[in-house]
Order: sequence, then C-alpha cells, then structure tokens
Amino acid sequence: MLPPDKSFNLFSNILNLYFDERPQYCPKQKAAAEALSNIEFLQAGLGQGALGSNRFDKALLVTVLGEIPDRLKALKEIAVALKPGGILSVTETVFDPHFQSRNTVSRIAAEAGLVPEKSFGGRMSFTIHFLKPYPEEDIYAPNHRSA
Repeated sequence: MLPPDKSFNLFSNILNLYFDERPQYCPKQKAAAEALSNIEFLQAGLGQGALGSNRFDKALLVTVLGEIPDRLKALKEIAVALKPGGILSVTETVFDPHFQSRNTVSRIAAEAGLVPEKSFGGRMSFTIHFLKPYPEEDIYAPNHRSA
C-alpha cells in the first residue's frame, strides 16, 4: 500500500511492508510512477519479526488485517515496532471479503497491548486509532505525574 495521498508523504519517512512481488501488487512501481522517494520497501509478512522495535510513529492497516493468518502475532509485532505514543490506524470495510468487525479489531488490538484512542465511521466501514502506551516510568510521557 502507498500513502493515502502525497500530503501524507511530505515530511514522513515511510516503510512499505509488502509480501506479494507480482507486478500488479508490487508497490515499488507505483511509488516510482508517483515520484515518491522517501519510501523504504521491505518484503516480509507481519508476524515474522522483520519490523524491529520502537521505530515508527504511525502504522496503517487498510483492509488487510483479515488477510493476515495470525492477526494477534501481527499486531503484537506492530505494537513492539511503534514508538511509545505511536498510533496504529486500522481501517475495515464490509465490502472487503476478509472484513474484521470493530469488536474483533478492538479485541485483538487490546490483546496486543494497544489502547483505543479515536474511532471513525460505523459498523460497515470504520477506522480506529490505537495508541501504544508510554511506559509507566517515562517522565516525558504526556500527563506524567511525578511523585
């Protein structure tokens, strides 16, 4: 998947994780056609440990969660890869054959240690933003209370 629009791309470094090398699905050609140069491409599946830890401010999953065999393992990997305070945005639509309900997405995200922050849409099409919490001892976390 490529960024939602070019404005998203202006000040961001983006990692595009993909697993299908076939030309019609490969994001490299799409990025080249749009002259997007700040995208790093990584061919791997979510849940394989390829993302590292505390690397990303944001992660987007747009109608792909239902296609991942081990969704909990994938969201745990994303949670580890997000920086504290980072956001995972999950979008689902009922028109996707692998649609995941709002309750299912929320349950899996909670099991992965993510906290719901914002929600948009209804039952048939929605986006939920989940927050990676700051560690309890992080004095730089928003709303930190010193003793």
